[in-house]
Parts: sequence; C-alpha cells; structure tokens
Amino acid sequence: AIQGILEYIGEYTKAGRAYTFEFIEKQSIYRNTSEWCAEGVKPQMDNLQAVPFMEMPYWHRQFLRGEKVVIEDIEAAKDEMPLEYRLLKAQDIHTVIVFPMFHTDTLWGFIGLDDPILDESQSLINLLTVVGSHLGSAYDSCHKSNLLDEKQKCLAEGKKPGTSLIVCPASLVYNWEYEIHNFAPELEVE
Repeated sequence: AIQGILEYIGEYTKAGRAYTFEFIEKQSIYRNTSEWCAEGVKPQMDNLQAVPFMEMPYWHRQFLRGEKVVIEDIEAAKDEMPLEYRLLKAQDIHTVIVFPMFHTDTLWGFIGLDDPILDESQSLINLLTVVGSHLGSAYDSCHKSNLLDEKQKCLAEGKKPGTSLIVCPASLVYNWEYEIHNFAPELEVE
C-alpha cells in the first residue's frame, strides 16, 4: 500500500524519487524504509539506512514543529541548511519537498519527493501535509503487526519470544490469565 502511494505521488508530481524515512529515536537516526524511483533514477535507499538526525538538523527541527520543508533550489538553501545541502548535493538532487509523519503526536518520520515539478505540486503539498499523519499511523500499525507476527512465529516454533512488559491494572492481568488458561492452555503464563 505504501509503495503504491509513493508511486502515485511521485508520478503525479513528476518527481525522480518518492520515499519515507522512519525516525528511530533510540539510535538518533533516520532510516529510509521505502522508495519509489522514476525510470532512469538510481535508488538511494540502501545508502540511507542510518542517517544521524544531526546530519539533518534544520529538517529535524522543522519536523518536530510539524512543518514541511520545500526547497526550490538547493543552491539557494546552502547557507541556511549546509548539512542538508551536502546530503542532497551528493545525490544530485536539485529540488525537494519533505514533510513529517506523526502518530499520536510523536514524530514517526518523514515522506519526501526529490526533484518534483513544484508549480504543479502546490495543491498536493497541502494535501500531503495532512496525509503525513495518516501514513505515520499506517506505519505504526504495520510495525506492530510485524512484531506480533514475529512473536507468533516464535511460539509456533516452540521458542520463547523476548520478554514483554505490560503495564495495566492487576485485575486485568488476572482476567487475562484466566482467559488464556481457558482458551489457549498451550501458552505459558507467568
């Protein structure tokens, strides 16, 4: 689904590349999680798996405020955002639109377009600002689904999955324990 959205956005704006980055706060990095490239455009995702957020300080501050960044000419932005300029220049990017993705008021990452046709993209830019929050929620749901699948796979293979901590009222724990014993007795409850 995300890939289809990126392709649609990329083609609509005539961008060379459309992509998402996840913000991994514990490691202080952004990680390129998906991308679509126009024909003839070299993919960059493999090169962008651990970008320290300090290499994008201007963008990171804007994202934390919930604001997008639109750069019509990276040469004009060289002084205002020198680290971002260096990153973009190395990829031969001339224009860029990036905007944050949020989930429950938490910065999840960002979505971006490299070299879009900006004058044809203004209405889409406004729409994508809203879409960012929905994509953040979709990514969060996918992430949680993947974690659940991993735990279920471990259980099916007879392996003990990693430790989990669930904070809730004690009465709820006793109710869960009762329900598990009745409906899934093969599960170990401690």
